[in-house]
Amino acid sequence: MGAGKAMILRPGILDPHSFAPFGSARRLSGGVSVNENRGRRIDLEAQLQHDAEARRAALALYRMEPSAAPVSVAFFERHPCSAQLFVAPPSARFLLVVAPDGDASEPDPARALAFLGEGDWEIIYHKGVWHFPLIALGASTDFTMMMWQTGDRRDCECRNLAAPLFVHVP
Repeated sequence: MGAGKAMILRPGILDPHSFAPFGSARRLSGGVSVNENRGRRIDLEAQLQHDAEARRAALALYRMEPSAAPVSVAFFERHPCSAQLFVAPPSARFLLVVAPDGDASEPDPARALAFLGEGDWEIIYHKGVWHFPLIALGASTDFTMMMWQTGDRRDCECRNLAAPLFVHVP
């Protein structure tokens, strides 16, 4: 990626329609009563799009320390063989930064978007979508992550940007 000038990005509020080109986002609510009415079961997306070579399920807890604003975005990553699911807890305040493909299937930082989320959400990045790692805001936050993996370098591709994006968070 050639030399460039730092850009400033202002996040919009996370909503399913605006996030749709990059994946899906839905508020977690409802569910069914379980365990003698002591809890609720909320089913998550179980059919994560993935290539046949990505046979190994990866389930992890991401314990994220909060980032201070402005957030510097110096690279994007993607997972070309699998969609990636994150579940945010009710207390979460977080930032998502995504970019569409540009020339030669590289991230296009000039068209990057940022989304601010609060509360419990299910977020799925489509297979191959360029994104910056999930950012916790305000407090340490545990996010649940699931994806499928091949077990080799195809699981994650990273691209450094010529100049960072700075996301100003209100």
